[in-house]
Amino acid sequence: MSAGDTARYDASAIVVLSGLESVRHRAEWYVGPLDERGRDRLALNAVEEAANEILLGRGSRTDVTLLTDGRVRVEHDAVHASPLEQELTLLRAGCGPGDRRLVGRDSSGLAVLSALSERLVAVERRDGVTVRHTYARGEQTLAPTVTGPADRTSTTLTFRPDPEIFGPTAPTSFDTLAERLRELAFLNRELDFTLTGDGRSARFHSPGGLREFVAHLGGDPGDTVLLTGVDERIGADCAVAFSRSGAGGLRGYANSVRTPAGTHLEGFRDGLHAALLPYAGCHALRGALAALSGVVAVRLDLLRLRGPGRDRLAEDPVRDLVATAVRSALERRFAEHPERATELLRPR
Repeated sequence: MSAGDTARYDASAIVVLSGLESVRHRAEWYVGPLDERGRDRLALNAVEEAANEILLGRGSRTDVTLLTDGRVRVEHDAVHASPLEQELTLLRAGCGPGDRRLVGRDSSGLAVLSALSERLVAVERRDGVTVRHTYARGEQTLAPTVTGPADRTSTTLTFRPDPEIFGPTAPTSFDTLAERLRELAFLNRELDFTLTGDGRSARFHSPGGLREFVAHLGGDPGDTVLLTGVDERIGADCAVAFSRSGAGGLRGYANSVRTPAGTHLEGFRDGLHAALLPYAGCHALRGALAALSGVVAVRLDLLRLRGPGRDRLAEDPVRDLVATAVRSALERRFAEHPERATELLRPR
């Protein structure tokens, strides 16, 4: 900044943003690139908020509908613990310890959805009454209105991503949402989604959890190793199987967020290497990983991701926890089936 610029900078240059204006002013902080990716991320934020209500035990299903006019409707059979009006207008703050059961990387809540929607209508059915809430770009346009009786409990959010923020993008992507709902269902067996739109409909519910996920990735469902590690603030679940296609792969998740790098995956490699050492000395690990399909899913009370894309887990205790669990489980499997260790070490 030059001396002239310094001289011109005073209190008159400060802009005070009220309400949810700050979200609209820096929308990319909350949903990423302001194109079709951000538009899809906005819809997924609504889905993940609904999923969290289910994971907290308040409901059992979530229905997502992509309407033909570009709106998105997300309905779940639960009601929020906090008043819905508060959820839609107040941005959550703070980064203290949370609940490891919940999915997603952010705690900004439904206020971001409200701020970045051209129009949002929320209908809450509880205690025998239906209440309608209406918002436009984060501002309440009508006071909550009782519209009639209710014979069930549910919350429905219908919104249109704001073209002032995202531009004239195509409608929300069925395929993008389907991929994410499938992941969430594999990682959280309590979740049950339906997705309708674009002339298609699909259900995502996986009682088999990570075993089904590994099979989806090409692993042999009949030869899957499941393992768990837990301490005071971290939980880790892993599933690994021989790849049926010969082209294996390892996926990592932290609080159900896809994390392609980090200490959880390093811990898996450490544990695999340690379990194979008695059979291979110092043979390369790369060939063994290529023969496996696996998922490493960790849950933390306080999720902190690093890197430009906030997709790298950098918690050292996670590495030790995962490595110990993987080593113990695979040592038992190799002791029972030493041919499996030999197969992993076969040159490829």
